[in-house]
Amino acid sequence: MLRIHETLDCNDREGYLDDMRRAVTSALAPGTDLDRMSGHMLEHMRLGIDELDAKNEGTVSVSLWTFLCHIVTSSSTKAIYGQGNPFDLDPSLVKCFWTFKEGITPLMINVLPWLLAPEAYKSREALVAALEQYFNNSRNIETASEFIKGRYMTCKKHAISTAIMAQLELGNLIGVLGNTAPTLFWLLIHVYSNEDLLLRLRDEIENISFIREDDSGNDYICHYLNINDMQTSCPLMMSTYQEVLRLRSRAMSSRVVLHDTQLDERYLVRKGSFVQLPSYVLHGNPDLWGANVKEFDPERFLRNGSSDNKDAKVSKTGAFRAFGGGQSLCSGRHFATLQVMAAAAMILARYDMSFVPGSWRLGEETCQNLSNAYEMPAREVRMRMAKRANCGRPGEQWAYIDTVSKVNFSFS
Repeated sequence: MLRIHETLDCNDREGYLDDMRRAVTSALAPGTDLDRMSGHMLEHMRLGIDELDAKNEGTVSVSLWTFLCHIVTSSSTKAIYGQGNPFDLDPSLVKCFWTFKEGITPLMINVLPWLLAPEAYKSREALVAALEQYFNNSRNIETASEFIKGRYMTCKKHAISTAIMAQLELGNLIGVLGNTAPTLFWLLIHVYSNEDLLLRLRDEIENISFIREDDSGNDYICHYLNINDMQTSCPLMMSTYQEVLRLRSRAMSSRVVLHDTQLDERYLVRKGSFVQLPSYVLHGNPDLWGANVKEFDPERFLRNGSSDNKDAKVSKTGAFRAFGGGQSLCSGRHFATLQVMAAAAMILARYDMSFVPGSWRLGEETCQNLSNAYEMPAREVRMRMAKRANCGRPGEQWAYIDTVSKVNFSFS
């Protein structure tokens, strides 16, 4: 780790951090590399959702969180790691990752972690061992995404061993997986708890879907969802997604003060100090968002919405920091947004969903730990899922449109 510490200077244009930032930003920016990675992700996510149909013909009770963690982890890791994906070679790593993430707080304290957090500790060790094995095989890198290739080559440039690479990759996985699953979870919870919103979103999804039937006389029929058109054709869906991020995100931005700075003519912040910006404070400020700031308002981000925001005093653009801002603006926001929106669109179009009696419901207690940028339900959420009446014909299939082009989600 000494080599990394020697190159951590944020102002060093040749340092590890700046090299890594350039590599990651380039690979995840709108363009061919992102489109290719997103196409792989969409195909594998569709297959994950199809598993519900393969296992069940009628209504099924599922742990919503477990189901979403599975499809997000599987589709993301297949897309970024390529043919040598360690999560394919050992499917138990999916559970290991979420166990590790849930128990990360005592691991960070690092006082007898094998004793105080044994499951998280064992899960972390299993992940690191599998990732080290992955990075030790150069053939794996050949089939990986440009995102992983860039991270690998940056580490090699700075003489970082594969053992340390594997440890660093845990942070990358938290970034890729850690917030996507809870965002999708809360989006579905809010939509399926609001019948009017559900119907309106399904109407929008109709705008990006088309059906292709087999002219040969067979029963084959395929529904296609054109995700390319979602931002322009599904404004309420986009607004709902942003409102979920605003209301549920508990992310924290941090900055190092480079010069003594006076804030609001009252507070002197000294050079070298750390400043933290909790998104919850900005996102929960009625002066910025209006009197209904604590309510879930799916129309809040519509330019001509009917929300009660008449007393808001500033543009929402500057106050919305679900993805951070400035140089630390999340490079993966386009990939993550596409994944959440595409998964939600297919699930909403194909399935009816309701809470299992006795399960957690919207409005009940939530909790949070250091590893989560989101509040999560205090107990398990079980849902009844069933195919919609018009989505269960023999031979029926679902797919995303064959190609993804110009993946670029803006939030204005």
